Amino acid sequence: MPHLVLTDDDDLFRESLGLNLADEGYEVTSFGNGTETLAYLERGGRADVLLLDWRMPELTGLDVLRHLRRAGIAIPVIFLTALSDDIY
Repeated sequence: MPHLVLTDDDDLFRESLGLNLADEGYEVTSFGNGTETLAYLERGGRADVLLLDWRMPELTGLDVLRHLRRAGIAIPVIFLTALSDDIY
């Protein structure tokens, strides 16, 4: 079963998406901020894919990605955003 790590500071969105993904057969580990996600992965937590919110307080999804790559963690990342401009 593929394991996804879902990080989003919106509790209701995170819970809803997590439940939908679980219904589709994914194992989901959820976090409400980037700090918790980094701690989990740096302790050896595993994931096949990371779903990261683009905009979060303190550490954005992009900040999390930068930390992971510097630490040599190459898990694929999909960004979640409500931003519609092509730049994002």
